[in-house]
Amino acid sequence: MVLSTLTEPKALISALAVHEGMHVADLGAGGGQFTFLLAEKVGISGKVFAVEVQKDLVDSIAIKAEKEGLSGVVVPVWGNIETLEGTKLRQASVDIVIVANTLFQIYDRPSHALEAFRILKNGGKLFVLDWTDSFGGMGPHASAIISPTDATKLYEGAGFHFIEKIPTTEHHYALVFKR
Repeated sequence: MVLSTLTEPKALISALAVHEGMHVADLGAGGGQFTFLLAEKVGISGKVFAVEVQKDLVDSIAIKAEKEGLSGVVVPVWGNIETLEGTKLRQASVDIVIVANTLFQIYDRPSHALEAFRILKNGGKLFVLDWTDSFGGMGPHASAIISPTDATKLYEGAGFHFIEKIPTTEHHYALVFKR
């Protein structure tokens, strides 16, 4: 089954079985596309840590969370996902880590993978969604694309175990790992 572009984020989140009360880290949250969908799933007893290096995007997420009454659920974090302890999250504090359309932008990938491992609870899941190619002016430059094979090697090198590849659009791949 290939997911449509319009339903991709919701369907992918559903595939991860995100539920009420979970703590999730959205690393490289951007404008919060996944953050707010995740907040719906974790409910008022859960948390979504929207970690972003761009301060204006962190501020934008905070404003949107306030407007939508999600200030207690969405936790904007101005942090660096490329350095150990750069996310400012406690060790083994989240159930799921999401890295969506971000891996191609990360320069220090090994440190990023170690940080994701550090903040994830034992048995927790890492979800990676990224580009397979550039098309029609969308996506990263071809030289920046990280293949699913290279992504798997990166995260396995940090201690993760590959679980599955989730079907997605033709221009993306989605991988799930376990700590």
